[in-house]
Amino acid sequence: MPVVGKRAYVRWWERVLAAIALVIVVLLVSIVMVVLVGLLVLAAGVLLEQAIA
Repeated sequence: MPVVGKRAYVRWWERVLAAIALVIVVLLVSIVMVVLVGLLVLAAGVLLEQAIA
């Protein structure tokens, strides 16, 4: 039965799991953004080389 009212609180291990999940999500989003920016720079370099040649 769930605890409600003044005795309801988040357990310490739920806080730790939430913090770990948040760090993982932030890292994954950061990695995806770095890859996308890298691909954009690479594509721009290739297109620039094609325009010059």
